[in-house]
Amino acid sequence: MERVEDVRLNQSVQRYIPSNVRVIQALLYFAVIVFALIGTYAGLLWGILSVGTLVFAWYFMGVARVTFHYVTEGTKLRVQRISGFVSRPKREEFAQFDLKRVRICAPEGSPLLNGEEQATAKLSPRRVTYDLTSHTPNRVCAVMFLEGIGDDANRQLKVFFEPSAELRAHMRRIVPNAVKGFEDEIR
Repeated sequence: MERVEDVRLNQSVQRYIPSNVRVIQALLYFAVIVFALIGTYAGLLWGILSVGTLVFAWYFMGVARVTFHYVTEGTKLRVQRISGFVSRPKREEFAQFDLKRVRICAPEGSPLLNGEEQATAKLSPRRVTYDLTSHTPNRVCAVMFLEGIGDDANRQLKVFFEPSAELRAHMRRIVPNAVKGFEDEIR
């Protein structure tokens, strides 16, 4: 049997771009076309406005594209946030968690989470909430409550994320009584 410390898992979750952002993008591109057409008759100012709007639309969509990459190394879960343009994505270390400190992990909306929700809601310093999900409709989202490490040391964390079945099984091996309420549980 494989030791917990030797396990390496990778999972990527791409954030869903909502329809209102797509509408804004379409309107920006429409404005580029209108400004370009007006610019051919009215002068250089409209051409500059057209190019400026095109650059802003390109930048706006680069900012709207976000992917979270979960990397599990033993008992540590690191989350990288990848955003920006396809040609030059920006990677940043977004969060780090110690899976041995998980108190409970259950599906979003589960009554199993109510106790931890009430216990940590009014803490001082305030509880930190991370949303590392895709925001797609009908997603399988989990909520995990744990103690923070690193920059979040001495704080309570509430983490929304989309763990794969492999990641949940790995978490069950580390903290067997903390991962509850999933349909793939062994009864």
